[in-house]
Amino acid sequence: RAVYLAKQAKIEAENRNLQTELNEIKNQMQNIANNINYIPPSSGWIYPIKESFYISAGAWYYPKSFGGGLHLGVDFAASKNKHVVAPANGIVAYTYDKCTSGGLGNGCGIPWGGGNQVLLIVQVGNRTYGILNCHMSKGLDVKTGDIVEQGTHEELLAKGGFYEKLYNSQFENAS
Repeated sequence: RAVYLAKQAKIEAENRNLQTELNEIKNQMQNIANNINYIPPSSGWIYPIKESFYISAGAWYYPKSFGGGLHLGVDFAASKNKHVVAPANGIVAYTYDKCTSGGLGNGCGIPWGGGNQVLLIVQVGNRTYGILNCHMSKGLDVKTGDIVEQGTHEELLAKGGFYEKLYNSQFENAS
């Protein structure tokens, strides 16, 4: 009976943890739904890396030894710890930042081993796209629900708008 009660207590604790995680996901999705209308459409795309990089891969099939499947992305290769910017205005739909290394080839990352990741929902013109950035270095600067604008810190301050207002607001009550 004691073993049964211990197993029951463990299952109930796991159930509570899952319910908490589910509620957090529901809140994040509601936050995205509430904010998606505030995303100003982008007029075009920019490269997500402003510094030295090269395109290392495009569409190809994974070998059967890796489970098969189609890789539809474009891989931008750069040295570690390069700044990645939003290629278009959007909202962060998902982040994963628990891998110690973001490099290609690690098996870390949920759901499919893509390392540290940021999934963006972006708008360019009148179309909406999903952009997944994988194999990123640890220490992401964004979280689920954040609104992002394309460009570097300096470009966004010069452009004005949401980013500039948010940036300047942190200094308003500093005196």
